[in-house]
Amino acid sequence: MVTAFRVAGWTWPLTALLLVHAAVVPPVADSLERIPQRPGFTSLRKLGLDGAITFDRRFGTQATKYRLPAGARQGQKAWFTIKVDVRAHFREGTRGTYLLSGSTNGRTAAQIKFTVTPRRIITETLGLISGRDRQVADGRVVHATLANYLQRAGVKGGSNELMFALEAIEGPAPQVIEVRPSSGVGVTTVPPDELRLGAPAGPVVGEVGHEVKVPFRLERRGGRPDVPVTVQLETSSPELVARGETAIYFESVEEGRSGSFSVIPAESGRYAIKLAVARQYNEPQASTAVVAGSRRRELNLTAVGLLGAGVLLMGAWFITARRRRSRTDMTRGGEE
Repeated sequence: MVTAFRVAGWTWPLTALLLVHAAVVPPVADSLERIPQRPGFTSLRKLGLDGAITFDRRFGTQATKYRLPAGARQGQKAWFTIKVDVRAHFREGTRGTYLLSGSTNGRTAAQIKFTVTPRRIITETLGLISGRDRQVADGRVVHATLANYLQRAGVKGGSNELMFALEAIEGPAPQVIEVRPSSGVGVTTVPPDELRLGAPAGPVVGEVGHEVKVPFRLERRGGRPDVPVTVQLETSSPELVARGETAIYFESVEEGRSGSFSVIPAESGRYAIKLAVARQYNEPQASTAVVAGSRRRELNLTAVGLLGAGVLLMGAWFITARRRRSRTDMTRGGEE
C-alpha cells in the first residue's frame, strides 16, 4: 500500500503503516521541552528521557511531547526534521518482517523496515536527508539511522507529540528494539531537496530498425549538497532494444543536466518507456513512449492523408461554389 507524503508542494511516496499486533502503551514521558525555531537539534535526552525508548519483547507505541513556538509551521522560517537512531536485537531462529516508525502529531515521517531470516537481517530506510539505504548484516543485532523532514501537518505551534511505533507484518516479537537517546527533532533553514526528471510529453516517432533518441532533462532544487545521480532506462517490450547504455551517471546535477538514451524498435507499434532515478533525492520518475512504423507504411499513411485532405478541400470548394450560385440566382430572380 502506498500513500502520498506531501511536503511544501512536492510529493514523496511513503509506505503506509501496517498496524498489526499494535497495542497502545502509555507515554514514556510528557516533557514540554521548548524547541526554538532556529537551527539545532533536540535529542530524546534533552526532551527529558533518561535512556532509550525500549520495545522489549512486545509491540506497541511510545511517545513524548515537546513545545514549538506559537505559529510554527513547516517551511516558514525553518524546516523541522526527525532523526531515528535504532538498535535492534532479534532472537535466534526468528523469521519475520517488522516496521519501526517515527511520527509527529500522528503524521509518519520516518520508517525503518527489518526483514529477518534465521541467518541475516536486511534493513531498509528512505529519507529525504539520509536517502535510500539497504543494509544486509549477518547475526542477530543491527544498527540503523534515518533522517527525514516532518510532514506539514506534523508541525504546529504549541504542544506536539513525538511517537515511535513497532509493528509486525509477520513474525514473533523481537528480543528488544531500542530507539536510542540520540534520536530526536531537528530544525534547519535548508529546504528539502527535490529532483525533477522530465521526458517528452508526446511520443517520440521513429522507424523500425533505426535508432531513436529519447531525451530527458534533470533539474534540482534545494539547499543540501549536490550528489551524484544515475538515470535508468526501462522499456516495456523486448522488441524495443536499447542501443548502448541503459544507465547514465552524472557526478552532480548543478543547474540541470540533459541527456538521451538510444533505442531501436524491432517491430511497428507503440512502446512505453520509463526513466527513473533510484536511491537519491525524492526518486523521481518520468514516462514517455516510442511510436515506430515502417518507411512504406509512413509513405502510405502520408499519401492517404494528402488524398483525404484533397477530398475535403474539393468538398469545401464545391459547397462554397453552390452557395454562391444560389445567391446569384436569387439576386437575378429579385431583379426580374
